[in-house]
Amino acid sequence: MPRYLLVVEPKGQFFFDIKQKKNFVKSNFGDQIFLSHPPHMTLYLNDFPSMEFDKDVRVFLSKWKPFQIEIEGWHVFYNDIRTGGNTVSYRVNNIGDVQAF
Repeated sequence: MPRYLLVVEPKGQFFFDIKQKKNFVKSNFGDQIFLSHPPHMTLYLNDFPSMEFDKDVRVFLSKWKPFQIEIEGWHVFYNDIRTGGNTVSYRVNNIGDVQAF
């Protein structure tokens, strides 16, 4: 069954700020599971039985426009089932466009 990960990639200075924070974490706390991943905001991760999902998502995303979010601080996903540990992320605000997705 195909697994799909839908993400939004930050642009400009925000992208580089996240990379810098990942480098800080790696130098101070050692390698972590997601540090090698490019900066992104995970919108959805799941397995889907139909390959039509791929086509539907491409059509939907072709109409999507860039949007802005506000960073509110840090958030921790304790006992993250994907990592087997705790996952640190940004808490975001003003995500109406993301929720509409």
